[in-house]
Amino acid sequence: MSRMKASAGRASVGAGTDGKARPVVSGPIAAVAAVPEASAVGAAKAGDGAGWASQIDADAVANLPDRERKRQEAIFELIRTEQSYVQALQQVTEVFFQAVRPALTARAAQIIFANVDDILLFNTIFLSELEDRQRRSQLYVDQIGDVVKTHVKGLDVYRPYCVNQTNAANTLASLRAEDPKLRAALDKARINGLDLAHFLLEPMQRLTRYPLLIGNILKYTDPDHNDRPALARALEVAEQILGGVNESVRSHQDLEKLLKLSDALVFPGVKGARLDLAAPTRSQGPRKILKEGKLAKAKSGRKLTGYLFSDLLLFTEEKPGGEEAVYKYVSGPPVPSRRSQMTDRSRVCLSWQPIPLEECSVREHARDDSAFTVTHRGEALTVRAASARQGLQWVRVIEQARQASLAAMAKTTATGARRA
Repeated sequence: MSRMKASAGRASVGAGTDGKARPVVSGPIAAVAAVPEASAVGAAKAGDGAGWASQIDADAVANLPDRERKRQEAIFELIRTEQSYVQALQQVTEVFFQAVRPALTARAAQIIFANVDDILLFNTIFLSELEDRQRRSQLYVDQIGDVVKTHVKGLDVYRPYCVNQTNAANTLASLRAEDPKLRAALDKARINGLDLAHFLLEPMQRLTRYPLLIGNILKYTDPDHNDRPALARALEVAEQILGGVNESVRSHQDLEKLLKLSDALVFPGVKGARLDLAAPTRSQGPRKILKEGKLAKAKSGRKLTGYLFSDLLLFTEEKPGGEEAVYKYVSGPPVPSRRSQMTDRSRVCLSWQPIPLEECSVREHARDDSAFTVTHRGEALTVRAASARQGLQWVRVIEQARQASLAAMAKTTATGARRA
């Protein structure tokens, strides 16, 4: 709370979306204070959409080098858009949450709003310091990199929100369709015709803009300017965090898809068999989906779906009701795969699926550019992709994944031997 006290009364303690006491913005963002008329700069109004030059005396702007004017415009854009963004976050917590809270369970509210309170707190502090620097500089900001560098590492607060984004959107849409009371509350709370779903996208969109905004300031900062090292480091950190958040989102989406696919897979005529695709691999950590797409058997045209994972290759056939049947299986004595994590209560042996990548090979078809052949334990399956380009891509990514799988297994084996 000590940092919040330094923000000129911008924050107060209120109830967060999870019911805990949290510092929140208490009112609309104040306009930048006016400066004396004798100054070469004038007053800026928060969120007015005008550029930096429109706030400055025309003669002062005319005497500036073009590069410095563009630098000031870039700094102004960072602050102006931060003001608008914090106002949008306020509307999520103070307008929408209050409007829909009576119609939501505590669990649903937590899923939909996630940690938006934490994001609002972070951005309120960041904005306060940006505005303070702008105010003390009377709009001509010579140095901003130190402020950005200090706060940019806090952008990791966006990670859980972004990972939860798809789940939040789906939950909101589902509840809205089912609950007339919630639907009425959401419609009544619209702001300028925009509903809650629009505002919930703002944090993810803002996170992606920080590298662009910081990079634009850096672009017009001279190599010998004392602001450049801090800006360069801030840009590096922002890009690293954005990349990490994107990877976390992809991993979460992969896990959700793996769980869904595991539940959808069936083994025709085999009761109780289940392939747990969400289980970790033996040597590559969490399983990743590398490629998926529609395929067809080269001779019969039988339609299949191919799934390439970081350690497995799987072919399925779509069945009524959204199920996907594993292709192809035979009954007989069990020959369990080392890598499949298959629950085999019915003692079923799968001759094709799943195919551990280190046990198969792949090659292009000699006469059909769109086809490729997968060989596993002496048996070959030739399938055709939608185009020659797709066929070649399948061959390339399967081979790359196979080599990576072999390397990971060799590393695991070597590590085990050294420990022994």
